Amino acid sequence: PTPVGNRTPGRADALAAGGAVLAGGVAGAVAASPLVLVCVLDYAAARAVLEPLADELGGRAVIHFTTGTPRQARELAQWAAGHGGPERRQHGVSERVVVVWPHGVCSR
Repeated sequence: PTPVGNRTPGRADALAAGGAVLAGGVAGAVAASPLVLVCVLDYAAARAVLEPLADELGGRAVIHFTTGTPRQARELAQWAAGHGGPERRQHGVSERVVVVWPHGVCSR
């Protein structure tokens, strides 16, 4: 089962009805899995979600789905690197945050 959490209580209930396990909010979901998926409006919202959990991110892969600029992606990757985010490579560039965009998903 996949652990799920949401910033708004009750928003993950539909996922739980489909077989996911409610993890007691975002902090619980992060603590329960080595893979963290973040799907929020923009990079500012992602930072707002992730910063309080910075100490919990070490050793976890973070996949962030949002719109933004390459600069914002690099800034978030640098921030995550300072908090023990796992290193990964994409197109020969070492990063600490997985940044996914449609052509990256479709090409795999």
